[in-house]
Amino acid sequence: SVTPGSALTGTIFFFEALAVTSALLNSVSRLQPGWRVAIFTDNLNTVSMFNSLAALPHNWLLMVAVNAILAAQIDFRVFYVPGVDNVVADHLSRWKNVEAGLTSPGLSISPFEPPWNTLGQQKMIPISPRARQPLRDAWSLERLVHERSILLG
Repeated sequence: SVTPGSALTGTIFFFEALAVTSALLNSVSRLQPGWRVAIFTDNLNTVSMFNSLAALPHNWLLMVAVNAILAAQIDFRVFYVPGVDNVVADHLSRWKNVEAGLTSPGLSISPFEPPWNTLGQQKMIPISPRARQPLRDAWSLERLVHERSILLG
C-alpha cells in the first residue's frame, strides 16, 4: 500500500495523525451525543494539529475527524503524553502486543478499519501528571462549524 498523495511518505507525523483519526472514528461508532473522547499521543505536532484544526498537508485527515465529531455530537481532545510515559502505545507501535498486554493487564486489542482514503482500542492508561496540558474551553458547535468551513476553504 502507499500513503495518499497528500501525505509525505515515511513521516511519523502522518502516521501519528492517522492513528488519532482512526481511534476517533473507532470511538464515535460506540458513543452517544454529548460524550467525550480523549486520545493521548507522544507527538506534539499531532496534538497541535487537532487542537488548532490546521495542518498542511494533512487537512483531509482533519476534515474526516471534524465531520465525525459533528455527526456524533461529541467533545474531542488530543493530549500530549511524553513517549517515556506512553509505554503501551510504544509496544503496540512496534507490534509487541504481548508486552503491551503485560504492561496493561486486561488490554483488549481489536482490529479496526482505518479511514476510507488511508492505508489502512481505546484503553485508559495511567499517565504522568507531567503530561497534563492547560485547560482550554470547549469549542462551541458554531466555532467547530466555522473552523471546518475555513479548513474546507
